[in-house]
Amino acid sequence: MFRGVIPIVATPFTRDGAVDKESFKRVVRYCLAAGAHGLAFPANASEFFTLSADERRELTETLIETVAGQVPVIIGATAANKDDAVAFAKHAQAAGADGLLLMVSAAFAGRPAEVAAYLRAVADATDLPIMLQNAQAPIGADLDVETMAQLLREIPQIGYVKEERNPSGQMITRIKQAAGDRPVGVFGGDGGRSIINELLRGVDGTMPAVEFVELYVELFRRYEGGDTAGAVDVFEAMLPILNVQRVFRWAATKRILVWRGIIADDFVRAPNAPRLDDTDAAELRMWYDRIRHRLIDAPN
Repeated sequence: MFRGVIPIVATPFTRDGAVDKESFKRVVRYCLAAGAHGLAFPANASEFFTLSADERRELTETLIETVAGQVPVIIGATAANKDDAVAFAKHAQAAGADGLLLMVSAAFAGRPAEVAAYLRAVADATDLPIMLQNAQAPIGADLDVETMAQLLREIPQIGYVKEERNPSGQMITRIKQAAGDRPVGVFGGDGGRSIINELLRGVDGTMPAVEFVELYVELFRRYEGGDTAGAVDVFEAMLPILNVQRVFRWAATKRILVWRGIIADDFVRAPNAPRLDDTDAAELRMWYDRIRHRLIDAPN
């Protein structure tokens, strides 16, 4: 069963926008050294929507080869249509993935029959457990709890949910209640900003970005060990950066990864995504310097 801290691996690019495969491998090695309980790729935090099909397949294979069975690997098969999602899912299984991450895009909003057909097609094409990512509009289809419960009943291969609608904690509670006796692993996302509330509600894990995986691992370990106050202390240390990351997303994550020597460049492919100006970068650096002593040295 998937459980714990399963970060979404970022996609590093060179200054001219090409995929930086060596930096990608360093991100993976860092996540492993930081104690991640699993890894997921590609998803929103990977800028998956900017990657070609060939890039997704190549990096999927690179991820699985680099992890080499040390932790479970969940591969994103999200696509605009079920045929492409099936193709990504089949490739993931052939490459050695342990599970699939599937987000229902906003294009399916209000069309429950098509949502079910999309998910069922992937389930029928592979033997891998599916984690259903429920993101709110305009990114995802913003599925309501009743629809989620019906999907869980109709498609047994959906064994996990990554719930990211707001308020995510309340949504997690409602999904657990709606699932009843059906065993479902529920994960939080939302950039880690709601992790304490989610843990209080019995979440099975979290899927954050990768700028400080070791802090999420420490937080989760402390909470699981009964040290709620210690978990809150870690969260408070992270919170200023999470506030910046809420706005700047990939730009903030990648700038920190550059500072940590994990990736070579902070180029962001995502179109129209906010970029850091000098003042934003100075603030981010101030908060980063305050937690730097809590971070591991990144492996080469």
